[in-house]
Amino acid sequence: MIANVLLPIAADPSCEVSLEQGLDLADRLRARLVLVARAAEEREDFAEELPGLERSPVERAMPKEDFWPVEGERPAAVPDVALAAAARCEELRVAHALMLAYGRLASRLRDASRLCDLALLPRPSSPAVLTTREALRLALSAACPCLFCAASFLQPRRVVAWYDGSVVSCRALRFTCGLVSLLNTSLTVVVSARARKRADDLRHEARAMTAGYRIEREITALVGLRPTEFAALADEMGADLVAGPPSKPIIAPALHHSSYMTLAAS
Repeated sequence: MIANVLLPIAADPSCEVSLEQGLDLADRLRARLVLVARAAEEREDFAEELPGLERSPVERAMPKEDFWPVEGERPAAVPDVALAAAARCEELRVAHALMLAYGRLASRLRDASRLCDLALLPRPSSPAVLTTREALRLALSAACPCLFCAASFLQPRRVVAWYDGSVVSCRALRFTCGLVSLLNTSLTVVVSARARKRADDLRHEARAMTAGYRIEREITALVGLRPTEFAALADEMGADLVAGPPSKPIIAPALHHSSYMTLAAS
């Protein structure tokens, strides 16, 4: 079940696409959008009142002056772009919550991922939002799966997922199956192994794993396919969404393809 979807908001064209994608996704999943906007001030006092994000005992024992250098200083006002996003949610009757992030946005998104079931992120194209390096680090360290948007809004119709028999790819495939079931779309699982017998065994394994989700699926077994080659293959297969474990050889090449969404599921 996906109840809370994390969505960063910024004055950037990539965020305009991710907002529309998030509104559509939240409506189809009956989920709440957690809008995260970067505040104007550079301070590390982000969301201390939220469950799970309280300061550590060491931080609480330190003098408050270390966190509030100016007496009586208040948090920055909510950015206009965040207010506009919230108004858009209200217009479409999409449940939402607004959160201000102080300091580096990528770090704050990693913290907020502990409160959400899925992070919907813009394509890493602008330093104002996420660089490619920050996006990759976030995909590897977030507490929830990360879904990176395509260059333009789309409704996923074909999902292509990677499976190699490892524990992380097993978890990723199960999450992907659940998402495919919720979105009522089709799934193609690409199984890879070094030997034909192993590939055939993994194909039967993937078929058994996905059977319980009652989704339209196809299992393709390939011998010798490298993780770094998966992104290009998925593009040739006409994927709208490419899914795999949070592995750099799989995710990094996929982020360079702007025609589909990229899911790093754990």
